[in-house]
Amino acid sequence: MDRSGYALYLLRLEDAVARGSSMNRTFAFIAATVIMLATPALAGGPYKLDAKGGCHDSGGKFAAKAMCAKPDPDGPYKLDAKGNCHTRTGKFAAKAKCATPG
Repeated sequence: MDRSGYALYLLRLEDAVARGSSMNRTFAFIAATVIMLATPALAGGPYKLDAKGGCHDSGGKFAAKAMCAKPDPDGPYKLDAKGNCHTRTGKFAAKAKCATPG
């Protein structure tokens, strides 16, 4: 079930609980919150692109390309002899982007 399916489920749950007691409403809210927070954890991430551009989850299964993070267009970053960080085009970048000298 995708997120839109969960949203529909939550709307139905809210409608059903609206007729119940405040304790039932509290329980339904807690249950809905747990479901929404657990969904990304069960999604199979983190996702990575392979050499051919295919997207895979941590188990090696194919996933939609939208799930994979896009590579940084300015990378790779390199440190110069003075310790300044540069993009592949030579522009200055934050030192945090340069993981290793090279």
